[in-house]
Amino acid sequence: MVMMMVMIMMMMLHGDSINNGRIVVAAAAAAAVVVVVAVAVEAVVVVVVVVVVVVVVVDVDKKLITQKR
Repeated sequence: MVMMMVMIMMMMLHGDSINNGRIVVAAAAAAAVVVVVAVAVEAVVVVVVVVVVVVVVVDVDKKLITQKR
């Protein structure tokens, strides 16, 4: 995530040095899309991990309960 931010900053600076507004806007738009996608992917990964953990815990819990009986 930090590397992406650094790359975005480099893109911004590069756009400024060219002195072309469109390139700066394009870089900003691309950066925004990349950040949104990255956040969405991270959110999905977190949700999947949580679901897997919950399923495993519940499964283990059921096994323990059945063993106790």
